[in-house]
Amino acid sequence: MDRQSPSAPSSTLSAEQAGPDGEIWATALKFGMIQRHLEETERHATLGKRIVEEQRRRVAELEREGHDVQAAHYLLNLFEEIQTMHVSHGKRLQEELDKFWDKA
Repeated sequence: MDRQSPSAPSSTLSAEQAGPDGEIWATALKFGMIQRHLEETERHATLGKRIVEEQRRRVAELEREGHDVQAAHYLLNLFEEIQTMHVSHGKRLQEELDKFWDKA
């Protein structure tokens, strides 16, 4: 289920709300929504990259010190999977934005 906060603008308009240029406004709203999601995804990917790098350093340090690294490796793998999802989502959003420019 797609949930929006009450203050978030809707990406679709009724025919009455749209007026003669309704399609343009609906497209602009959708473009803006995708752009905001892409910016958020890029922030998440930037942070995720740093988290993965830090976890790799932790794993290496724990290994050097002879500690059990099973849990640390598990977390590293989890962080890497999440990072892959952030990057993939960003690519999909960018492809959606590119479609807007192709139509222009």
